[in-house]
Amino acid sequence: MATSAQNRPALRFNGFEVDPRSRELRKNGLRVRLQDQPLEVLLLLVERKGEVVTREELKEKLWPAGTFVDSDDGLNTAVKKLRDVLRDSSERPRYIETIPRRGYRFIGKLEEEQAEAPEPRVEALQGQLHPFDTDSTGGTLTRSSETPPEPPGPPVRSGNQGKKSLWLRLPVVVSILLVVVAILAIASRRSLVRNSVMPEVHAIAVLPLTNLSGDSSQDYLTDGVTDELITALARITSVPVISRTSVMRYKDRQKALPVIAKELGVDAVVEGTLKRTGNRMRITVNLIAADSDIHLWAKGYDGDLSEITEMEAQAASDIAATLHAPALTRLEARPVPAVSAEAYEEYQKGQFLWRQWQIEPALRHFQRAAELEPNYAAAWAGIAKSYCRMESGLILPAAEAFPPASSAAEKALALDPENADAHAARSFLLWRTWNWEGSEAEIKSAIALDPSSAFVHRWYSNLFLQEGRLDDALEQARQAFRLDPAFTGSISTYAELLADVGRLDEAIRQYLDAVELQPEDAGIRFNLAEVYQKKGRLDLAGQQLVQAYDLAGEHVIAKQLRQDLRPGNNEIAIAAASRSHFLKQLHDLTIRSAAHKFVSPTAYAFVYAGLHDRQETLHWLEEGYRADAHVMVQLREPAFDFVRQEPRFQEIYRKVPFSH
Repeated sequence: MATSAQNRPALRFNGFEVDPRSRELRKNGLRVRLQDQPLEVLLLLVERKGEVVTREELKEKLWPAGTFVDSDDGLNTAVKKLRDVLRDSSERPRYIETIPRRGYRFIGKLEEEQAEAPEPRVEALQGQLHPFDTDSTGGTLTRSSETPPEPPGPPVRSGNQGKKSLWLRLPVVVSILLVVVAILAIASRRSLVRNSVMPEVHAIAVLPLTNLSGDSSQDYLTDGVTDELITALARITSVPVISRTSVMRYKDRQKALPVIAKELGVDAVVEGTLKRTGNRMRITVNLIAADSDIHLWAKGYDGDLSEITEMEAQAASDIAATLHAPALTRLEARPVPAVSAEAYEEYQKGQFLWRQWQIEPALRHFQRAAELEPNYAAAWAGIAKSYCRMESGLILPAAEAFPPASSAAEKALALDPENADAHAARSFLLWRTWNWEGSEAEIKSAIALDPSSAFVHRWYSNLFLQEGRLDDALEQARQAFRLDPAFTGSISTYAELLADVGRLDEAIRQYLDAVELQPEDAGIRFNLAEVYQKKGRLDLAGQQLVQAYDLAGEHVIAKQLRQDLRPGNNEIAIAAASRSHFLKQLHDLTIRSAAHKFVSPTAYAFVYAGLHDRQETLHWLEEGYRADAHVMVQLREPAFDFVRQEPRFQEIYRKVPFSH
């Protein structure tokens, strides 16, 4: 019969200890952060040391029958995370050996289980000093079975014996000192928390809450609560709160909190958990000093799913109240109307999909939330921003996207004048109808209501860019980068503006940081290659383009470019690859149009601009003007520089009410 987790002993190997009872992994006595699935893999492999555990067995252990998940990819990810923590290698394994097409085997050497000794007392340690000695040859240290009492006065020893005894006693003395130091350290930590010695906090990050529900399909809820906690906290404190897109990369974090804090540039972090049982929710949050990893404050919140927005607001208010100067309160925490559990879930599913650019399914969830709760302002704001993104993403024409977007935004603001998403959507709509002043006022309102939103700052930057206000655009991009230092979108926006103002070396450094964070993002590499070309480094531009085309799935172009790149031929090779790339895009647009699917004149205009086809570019710009296509607010883009002096382009530009 299998041993229950409560009765299974801890298993040790090479300084590691994995404990099935506490479900913890420790290294040299210190806890190592490891998620549930990699820990389950480790437990199963270690308990069956030397045996091959098949992939099927592992998948059955990790995902119960009926779970909808890509279990092969999930298992590979779990094993990779486990190897990262153990600092193991699949090529030269010390612990986890891959058995091709079968499974895995633990090949490390387990240490013999030892009973846990009670915490030593100083008196007991002192009483053990004398029974330890060496044999006459100075060999292995042994304990005497019978120890005669010491005679009065110090014993007479030879010089050598005295030195040996001193060296033998030294480790015990050191052990005593270490125990004392540990006790003092624990007392110091407890005193810090007890006396609320709060360090000054100049920036804070709310790390992704851990889903304790035992169901990965609930991740959308955990992510949503994290996002709303960030927004609520940013509203009521003057301390900058890092945007969700940067903190989300630490969702399955392996790094120590001080390391994460340094990467994000914060003094304190909030971490916590969320557990759902039916419609009952429990949220716990902990405030932690970033440099020392000391817990400063913690609290739990319980309620029904329909009360979760109130729980989020209360948690944010409590955190803000706990922070000391310079964390001055910005706005009073506002009452949050309760919504039904079903509507809240639909809204969070929409948010989850919207963040992943799955806009059409996201819109359906927002619409369902609004149907369930007609007075749910956030759901209407979700509808508005989805239609706006469908127009800017060239999924819908303006004539179909803007009326429902405008109606939903106004509905949201009538229900909740302080909804930041609704103000951002209204800003977009005013911008697209050439009301630049009104658009800027709305985006300022959105920033005031959601100061942690790097997205809003990036949008403000774009607004300035299209008005030709480069310095202002660069400052907003810098603000977005400051709030979102680990998100490639913020890094790239900032880098693009740096390149536009001629700060090419800084732009390259930013793009290289983005590549390091997201090495499989083709768009970043295309942009980096463009800056290298401006700098005259065609060799480096070519290297980035080869990888970019490969990542974009254009393997034939990448292969040809790789063959053609050589000194003296780089410019020709890059131009040929670019032409092939745009011809492929044109082919894809033609197929889509033939299938009677919407194709925006904007898409054609940019493709023909990439091919440097003057006549077709001007033709599609004229079509774009007639259809009020998105390209009309992009006429300042460098892609159109080659036709900028053409009379037909000048005529379009005069008709468009830019702030010329």
